Amino acid sequence: MHSLSGYSVLLSALLSLLHSSSSVLGAQASSSERPSPSSAAFALRRFDYVIVGGGTAGLVLASRLTENRHITVAVIEAGTSPEAVAGNLTVVPGYAGALFGEATQLNLDWGFQVTPQKSLLNRTASYLRGKALGGSSNLNFMSYGQSSKGSHKKWAELVSDQSYTYENMLQYYRKAMKFTEPQAGARSANATAWIAAADAAASGTLPVTFGAYVQSWSTWVALGLEAIGIHQVSAFVNGNNLGWAWNLYTIKSPKATRATSETAYLRPVLRRHNLAVFDSTFARRIVFDDSKTATGVEVTSTMTNRTYIVSADKEVILSAGVFQSPHLLLVSGVGPKAVLEQYNISLIADRPGVGQKMYDQNSISVMYQVDLVTNTRLSQDPDYAAEVLEEYKHNRTGPLSSPGGDLFGQEKIPKEFRAGFSDDTKAYKLPADWPEIGYVVYPNGASVLQKGANYAIMQALLMAPRSTGSVTIKSADMAVAPVINPDWFSSQTDVEVMVAGLKRVRQALSSSAMAPIIIGDELLPGQSVKTEEDMALYVAQRGSTLYHAMASNKMGKTSDPDAVVDNRGRVIGVKKLRVIDGSAFPFLPPGPSPQTQVYVLAEKLADDIKNTVY
Repeated sequence: MHSLSGYSVLLSALLSLLHSSSSVLGAQASSSERPSPSSAAFALRRFDYVIVGGGTAGLVLASRLTENRHITVAVIEAGTSPEAVAGNLTVVPGYAGALFGEATQLNLDWGFQVTPQKSLLNRTASYLRGKALGGSSNLNFMSYGQSSKGSHKKWAELVSDQSYTYENMLQYYRKAMKFTEPQAGARSANATAWIAAADAAASGTLPVTFGAYVQSWSTWVALGLEAIGIHQVSAFVNGNNLGWAWNLYTIKSPKATRATSETAYLRPVLRRHNLAVFDSTFARRIVFDDSKTATGVEVTSTMTNRTYIVSADKEVILSAGVFQSPHLLLVSGVGPKAVLEQYNISLIADRPGVGQKMYDQNSISVMYQVDLVTNTRLSQDPDYAAEVLEEYKHNRTGPLSSPGGDLFGQEKIPKEFRAGFSDDTKAYKLPADWPEIGYVVYPNGASVLQKGANYAIMQALLMAPRSTGSVTIKSADMAVAPVINPDWFSSQTDVEVMVAGLKRVRQALSSSAMAPIIIGDELLPGQSVKTEEDMALYVAQRGSTLYHAMASNKMGKTSDPDAVVDNRGRVIGVKKLRVIDGSAFPFLPPGPSPQTQVYVLAEKLADDIKNTVY
């Protein structure tokens, strides 16, 4: 959903507005203005816990651990404050598409590329990963939602730990979620959202709300989904993942600003004297002693080019992300023995699963010209863009108050669309509440557009991918980018399910319910794409990632040779080393936003770490 080139076209029309850091909000404090702790622990660069990666999970953990003033914590982050380099692009929800197109240029992204993908006609692609405090929560489209009860049950079974069932994880969902209603009257009457009072946890840390604006396109797609038998349900925060619902967002209401792990978990605690944030600091390797105990992290300051060790008396904790957490393990000697030998890396622990069995989520788009005002107009009409900006500045409403993907649908593929599935796909069993396909909307086009026209998109998303990829190394130097091969659509099941999802999108958009606002013929994939073979080729030509890769350091039983971490995130085969980010998941959890589960896993493991006695 984040790869739509047309959405980032907004940038060309708004450049003069976006790059003025005071045009909407006050400038944020830079890292140099943060208080500097003065204790001996900080002077000696020695702490109880050293967290590598100041992203989504890492900052949750830093906040929770430092609630105890006797615990010292260091966060190692290669980036810095996102607002310091991108201004309001990282603050205003409606700038999400523009930010996505600008992230690499702004150095908010690592610039990773995937290998040529065999099942996608050998196409390669960039893969955005946040390089800043807050990590990829600065770059996402802010969707928020829980995973299904059935997927949590499967997680508990895979790791032999009932604390991962939905009922037991609910306390951590609630601990993270701080729900606030959007501004009264801001949403249109035909976009009424609801959430049960029992599900609307309001005392958590991460601001969550419904958008203060809903695109007209989204309200029509809601009718299209109803027409094909996908019905509205409450927000996806009750363990149910089937139906369609108006999106919850990690947006702070009524200010209508993006909420990230940096804004929610780090900024409120920056003055704690037991917390040190080493930003602009690159982690090079984990340091182990002779007993295979992690004792610290070797880092280099990108500001001074000085290399030194930040020591950990209790644990080193990895939150470097789905690519860099396995990368750091590998260059530090934890991984497949043959790979480490190839690069003359001393073996600490032979863990064949490091970087393996990585899941990712893909999408395919259908596009039409529509008789509605969409964000296409923002990219073509400077006067309209200025009006939209003024509305946001003065009222915190309008198109800039929301990222645009206003609703999310999930379903099992209906029986009539399964007839052509292979026997292998038919045999692929998931929990009854685990959706196979998702649906999302965006108010823009995916290609060069006709001036003065408005375009819109609906996408099908894989919710239970079978294809798995890998992350490995081509050097013993952490500064050399990892080799990333998601191996998208290597499973025929994924191709068949995506084609079925494409058919369902077409069914919704061609329904009589949507006819009043559809102009002309389908633009993507177009009328020439008719047969199963045509649609499979279209998937190969246009299928793209959602940037939701997970499970490259698979959680599992210690008896599982492919497992990298145990049920508590501890790296198997070494001591005092833990992984807490999305790489530690056993699979890609279903739901509107896997990043929600990253927050929740970090909340859970924070409790475990606090209760660990050394």
